Amino acid sequence: MKIFYGKIRKRLCALLLVMTVFVSAVYQNEVYAENISLGDIASLPDSLQAQTLEVKVDGHGLNGKHEYEEKEIADYKDGILMTLNEETAVLESETFTGDVYKNQTSLYGNALITEAGHCTLTKSIVTESDIKFSSQTISAEAEDSAVLYSKTGSIELQADVIHFTGILYAPEASITLSAKEIQWNGALIAKNISIESDKLEIRGYSDSEMKKLKWMQEEKINSSYTVLDEDNRKLVFHMENYDETEIYVRQENSPSFELLAVTEEDTYEINYDEIQGISEYRTVTKRFGETQNSSIFTYSNQNGEVEETVLDSDGDRIPDGYEIWDLGTDPYAADTDGDGFPDGYEVYVLYTDPLEVTGDADSDGDGLSDKTEMELGTNPHLADSDFDGLIDSTDPEPMLTDVESGQVPDYEVETKTGVFDICIRYYDENGTEFETIYDYTDGHSIYLNQNGKATQRFYNQDGYETVSIQKADGEYIINTTSYDENGNAVSVNYNGMRYCYAYDEDGNVIKSTAGDRVLEENSYSGEQLTEVVYGNGDRQKMEYDEEGNLVKVIKNDEIAYEWEYEENRPLFYHDYLEDKIYTYTYDENNYLSQIQCSDGFTVDYSGSDEYQEVTYSYGEESIYKAINILEEEEDSLKVEVMNGEDTNVMELENNTLTSHFVTSENVTVAESEKEITEEQSVETEKNSEEVIEYQYDENGNIAEVKTDGVVTAAYEYDGFGQLIREDSLESGTTVINEYDTGGNILSSTEYALNMGAETDDLAGGKQIVYEYGDQQWGDLLTAYNGAEITYDEIGNPIKYYNGMTFEWNGKQLASVENEGGTTTYSYNGDGLRTGKNTAGEQTEYFWENGNLIGENRNGNVIWYMYDAGNTIAGFQYDGNSYYFNKNLQGDIVSIVDSSGAVLVEYEYDAWGKTTVASGDETLGNLNPIKYRGYYYDNETGFYYLQSRYYDANTGRFLNADYHLDYGAGNAEGNLFTYAANNSVMRVDPTGGQSVVITIITVVVVLVLVSYLSSSFIPTWRKNSKKLAEAMGRELTKIGSTLGYYKSLVDALWADYSQSFARAKKKLTGTEIHHIVAKGAYKATEARKVLNSVGISVESSLNKIPLKKGLHKRLHTNMYYKIVNEMVVKCYNMSNIKQRQKRNVSGVLEILYNTLKGLNKMAPF
Repeated sequence: MKIFYGKIRKRLCALLLVMTVFVSAVYQNEVYAENISLGDIASLPDSLQAQTLEVKVDGHGLNGKHEYEEKEIADYKDGILMTLNEETAVLESETFTGDVYKNQTSLYGNALITEAGHCTLTKSIVTESDIKFSSQTISAEAEDSAVLYSKTGSIELQADVIHFTGILYAPEASITLSAKEIQWNGALIAKNISIESDKLEIRGYSDSEMKKLKWMQEEKINSSYTVLDEDNRKLVFHMENYDETEIYVRQENSPSFELLAVTEEDTYEINYDEIQGISEYRTVTKRFGETQNSSIFTYSNQNGEVEETVLDSDGDRIPDGYEIWDLGTDPYAADTDGDGFPDGYEVYVLYTDPLEVTGDADSDGDGLSDKTEMELGTNPHLADSDFDGLIDSTDPEPMLTDVESGQVPDYEVETKTGVFDICIRYYDENGTEFETIYDYTDGHSIYLNQNGKATQRFYNQDGYETVSIQKADGEYIINTTSYDENGNAVSVNYNGMRYCYAYDEDGNVIKSTAGDRVLEENSYSGEQLTEVVYGNGDRQKMEYDEEGNLVKVIKNDEIAYEWEYEENRPLFYHDYLEDKIYTYTYDENNYLSQIQCSDGFTVDYSGSDEYQEVTYSYGEESIYKAINILEEEEDSLKVEVMNGEDTNVMELENNTLTSHFVTSENVTVAESEKEITEEQSVETEKNSEEVIEYQYDENGNIAEVKTDGVVTAAYEYDGFGQLIREDSLESGTTVINEYDTGGNILSSTEYALNMGAETDDLAGGKQIVYEYGDQQWGDLLTAYNGAEITYDEIGNPIKYYNGMTFEWNGKQLASVENEGGTTTYSYNGDGLRTGKNTAGEQTEYFWENGNLIGENRNGNVIWYMYDAGNTIAGFQYDGNSYYFNKNLQGDIVSIVDSSGAVLVEYEYDAWGKTTVASGDETLGNLNPIKYRGYYYDNETGFYYLQSRYYDANTGRFLNADYHLDYGAGNAEGNLFTYAANNSVMRVDPTGGQSVVITIITVVVVLVLVSYLSSSFIPTWRKNSKKLAEAMGRELTKIGSTLGYYKSLVDALWADYSQSFARAKKKLTGTEIHHIVAKGAYKATEARKVLNSVGISVESSLNKIPLKKGLHKRLHTNMYYKIVNEMVVKCYNMSNIKQRQKRNVSGVLEILYNTLKGLNKMAPF
């Protein structure tokens, strides 16, 4: 007999619990109780043990005593309550009669009595008091597993026949089962259990289901949120799916909160003039008999201008409302108990009670008292605060990691939690465990465990993260950060390395170093960057007009680019390096109508909101692109894009995304079909005649690929998500990779294909060893397979392992010399490559809105075609059209012509090494678009990823990331690592930040949706300075974050579509929506980012009017996930405040336009 453990600690006592069984009994596994007494049984079950147990047979007791193991009844309350949802029927005390009873939905009520003839239980039933069933039959078969939970009462089932699968849970009372025949496949959990039956069979319930219910932890803060409705001058509280809400208010300087209102409605409104000075609000909601508090919302009304604010009168980091309501501390005294530790320090750092005097102990035993640690800024619970192996008392700089200490730090540290820290645990649809601990007052994540990969975070007394520890497979990655008195990150350390930053008085980074290497030095005028001096001696100066527009760039004392504006619109752009002038023309509505370059390249825009056309021309060559919405229904969207005489049609309908081209010969080619699902376990894609199936592991990584039923590739990953094994049927190889804790590849070993064999059983491999010999910059690859690589001061290679030599202009590759000769490159003011000259062949590139439109190779023009998802889909050359067949990861696997004939087939390994597997090799080499849709340079073997070059042979970028301000600290933050060493699941189209490949929808759903929004007028036609800034160069660097976002949009819209279909009431009108929610605690991470970069939640960047029906449905876990991850990811890409703000502004603009698209699709 098993007694489950749990948080409710109920010691087993001498209460007699009667289990009476007549005739026959079979016991298999689980019946749970505090004490059990059995009658009329010849012998005891082997699993039953008791401290004191009275057993009677025919009124006579058995001889002897049996030891009863002291255990606890587990707490399943949260797990059971989490099975209830918005469709749960809420009842009072109900009695059901009739012939048949079946609970089609979950039920909640005070009590439940059922006297129907036949009862079928399929869902959860939760009551405050008794649950009683009296019937002829009671059933809940395996596919209809049921849970009955009485919080304080008893559960009684009486019938002729009981066949039940599920759980009965009465932790405070008794369970009684009485029937002629009982077949029980489940768990009984109660103080008293009584079973009477002529024929009894009890089987155990699924261990995984019991573990799941026991492990799940419900969120303890309700999801109420507030919205400032500027149009109606109201503060609106939203309390969705709660039975009753109490709203409390506290005026500034008031000693307590007062009850303002009680409502059963989903919303409650307060006029602006009712908000006096600074007011704090809190909601207390009731649902399913449980009471939850919200976070505290604070608003200020200054002369009629209402905005969200923070009220911390004593400056101890704890907002006043929490001090009064949650702690009982004095909001006007930083140290309520007078023990020398401010209240905030005790709550957030020391984890002691601010109402009880705390002695000056040495909590971590490092030889420093807690007060000394507070003064030094070290962590009182970490003996080695900076994780350099030196305890704080002996470390001369205990908050600055000594990367050369030679000591090994202690990685096993305890996660401490405080009064405001909340633990949430749940399972996803694939059974993967998630656990997170966070502080609901400031949004700080303290602990996160996802399927065995754990992350711990520690913060200083000012709330800045100082330590991040990641653990997986017994390995650790530790990142530490030190700050100056203004909260600027001055030192970021990982893997034995240190990046350092110096700042001016405005918080601008003026110097960046890697070890002793100076990477760059910057000068500013206010917030405007005026000069960059790179460590390799190259320099660049910038000049601006009075409106802040960039007007001139000077590289190494020569004018490179110059702009001229009118009303903040560019009129002329002069590229001195290429000797080209671009002229911009606008129509009467101030939309851009033409861009004309002096070399003959011209872009003409025309059309309406419903139909748009762009014509690209160069000399006598031209191609036009037209976008047209063919069909717009509630559950479907169909868009066509015409590229000259070729038309791409993309349709999203019933969770299926299809795409095809209709050629000039009226032949359908490049067909693909993709079923959109929320789950990532198995996915199927139809690509022309092939069916490709993707199998995923429990972490969401592709584990296996089947083509027409045959396994063609298999992959394995380590605990940090790095690719450690690839089995490829196409190449006939098995490749094993090893990494260090900084994300550097240590070796890659190739074996003959042995799919399915254990790695330790592989033999006869060919190994390539990677060496990192630079003492100051440990991420520099200094030798590859024994061949040396040398670098300049800022991490640009000068001499490569294969004999190539390089020249650089700052961080841009200027030339490459190899056996084939010298290749030179040129770039425009946006950093995009505009020219390449190799072995006498001059190539000129044409760009528009970040897309490569075409190229001119010695007079031969190639025009690139795009599909309705704005991804490159083929090209036109020499009067012929060619179309790409792609796999789910975006690789070009074949090229077909207008008749549908396959002309070329490509093969790739996971890192992008490519070969022309079959077909026309000349055409195969002519086409540069290959692995992941990247541009491949034949003369070097590198992929051009806009800001950098990627070497598929090494699996690394050629030089350091554009973003010198180091952020993530592991493979994702390594400045040379490609795709965080997960080349199967991640993509990096701009060379600046890898993102998860959109396995659900590739990169098209959001683009399709955006055609329906007001942003259907493309960004290249808009001229607002704000949008230009948001969508400009900085947004180009973070644009790849859209990939991961788009992978979630389908699930989001699927949820909304179902909700709209079920709606009984159609709301009318619009409401103001905050993209980053103002009060919802689930949006705390993103809200903290906005506060950090100085963007108000009430900023126009963060607000959008939406239909009430959509607005009501928008605040879901999936929505918060999207917003938090996009905002936080873009913020973390930089430690420089100005860049952080531009990045965050850009992502808000993306979300704004996306919500407009969703709003258009929403029926109400």
